[in-house]
Formats: sequence, structure tokens, C-alpha cells
Amino acid sequence: MEYVLGRGRVLGRECVLGRGSVLGRGSVLGQECALGRGSILGQGSVLGQGSVLGRECILGRGSVLRRGSVLGYWFVLGRGSVLGRECVLGRGSVLGQGSVLGREYVLGRGSVLGRGSVLGREYILGRECVLGRGSVLGRECVLGQGCVLGRECVLGRECVLGRGSVLGRECVLGRECVLGQGCVLGRECVLGRECPRTGECPRTGECPRTLVCPRSVCVSQDGGVS
Repeated sequence: MEYVLGRGRVLGRECVLGRGSVLGRGSVLGQECALGRGSILGQGSVLGQGSVLGRECILGRGSVLRRGSVLGYWFVLGRGSVLGRECVLGRGSVLGQGSVLGREYVLGRGSVLGRGSVLGREYILGRECVLGRGSVLGRECVLGQGCVLGRECVLGRECVLGRGSVLGRECVLGRECVLGQGCVLGRECVLGRECPRTGECPRTGECPRTLVCPRSVCVSQDGGVS
């Protein structure tokens, strides 16, 4: 048997299922969807019109893909996750339970998002990025290759992190912040909005520019929290 279709599933017209595909009961596929071989859709999963899953992808129960989303092969989506329309996710990516991605999202291969992560629309992540659980990213943010965010970090809209940047847990960056390549911020750092930081962090434990990180909280040179 090449296909397993659970009861109550709905397939729109012109759908394509690779061999060995498994659809849980109550699954819904919009028209012109495509599933690669060996892909598994959990109970009650929904794929919008024109969505494409590569081979051996796994969607947890209750997951939702808006129309036009594209997932590379070996992709894992935790239960209850939601992807906005026209998202593109690279191979081997992993999204934890309850993650939410806004529309027009691009995620590089091998990236990992912890459970409960929330990403705004028009977002770009380079390959092999890691976001801790409960992270929240505003719209139009860009993360370079290999960036790492600790759990419950918050980035305002239009933030840019250079390749290899590392943020400790519970860091907060205001809107339009820019961190240069290889920057390292300690846990619970707070950077104000519209803070241009394009130079490279010397990895000495200090935050870029005028902010000094004395263990847990970034403060400005005059002693106030930025």
C-alpha cells in the first residue's frame, strides 16, 4: 500500500501525494498541494492552496500551512504550529510545538525554532539558525547564518543580526537594531530602539558601541537602562 489516508480527510483538486504519504484523520489539503514521499500529516492538519512539502516531512496534529508555503525535505513541524502564506523553509528545519510564522517568511536549512516561538511577517533567517523557546521576532527582521537566540528573546521590527551573532536568554532588542557579525550579548540584555550597531563585537563580554554589559543587564554609560 503506497498511501495511508485517515478517515474524514479532504483533498482539493490536482493534489499530488508521493508514495508512502500518511494523512491523519480530519486532514485538509487545498487544491494543487504536493506532498513528497514518506511525508506525514498529523490529525487535523491543514494545507492551504498550492502548498508544497518535500520528502519525509512531518507535521504535528493541528498544524496549519497557509497558501503557497514551501517546506524542504526532512522538515519537522510541531503540533499546533501555524505558518503564514508564501513561507519558504529549508531542508532539515525544525519548528517546536505551537510556533507561529507570519506571511512571506524565509527559513534557511537546518534552522531550529523552539516551542512557542512567534515570528512576524516578511522574515529571513539564514541557514543553521537556532531560536530558543518562546522567542518573539517582529516583522521584517533578518538573521544571518548561524545566529543563536536564547529562550524568550524579543526582537523589535526590522532588526538585523549579523552572521554568527549570539543572544543570551531573555534579551530584548528595540526596533531597527543592527548587530554586526559575531556579536555576543549576555543574558537579559536590553537595547533601545533604533540603535545602529554595525561594527563587530570583539567578544570581550561588552555590548557594541556605548552599551556595557556587566553580567545580566545592558546599561548605558550614564547608568540608565537603555
